[in-house]
Amino acid sequence: MLGTNDIDFFLRAAFLSGCYETNIKKHLIDHPEKQEKINQYVNKIPPYNLRMSNMTAALLFNQFDVLEEKAQKHRDMYKALHDTLDKTHLTFPPIHPNTTPTLDSIQFGLPTFTVDERKEV
Repeated sequence: MLGTNDIDFFLRAAFLSGCYETNIKKHLIDHPEKQEKINQYVNKIPPYNLRMSNMTAALLFNQFDVLEEKAQKHRDMYKALHDTLDKTHLTFPPIHPNTTPTLDSIQFGLPTFTVDERKEV
């Protein structure tokens, strides 16, 4: 439970806990800057609502010893694919410098292609 009259503190805590925008609106019924304040935080704070069953947790616990090794393999595969792709026609979402992501897929944009050319790809 959280009680505060600081809307920014409340919104940061709510988004961090995994509360979605529609649920947050229920708690800010009378606030005059409700939507403006919510928009400041939407898609800017990662949710940390990582819930799992006891069975899943027990199965995953034994994998902690090999987790970094597996994550590094994914990072190496992503880097090899990223380095191989033609960067003159593709753009890639930036990776925040303070993170070490473990990526298992690659997203890219086709900014130099027309709409019809994108359909052909």
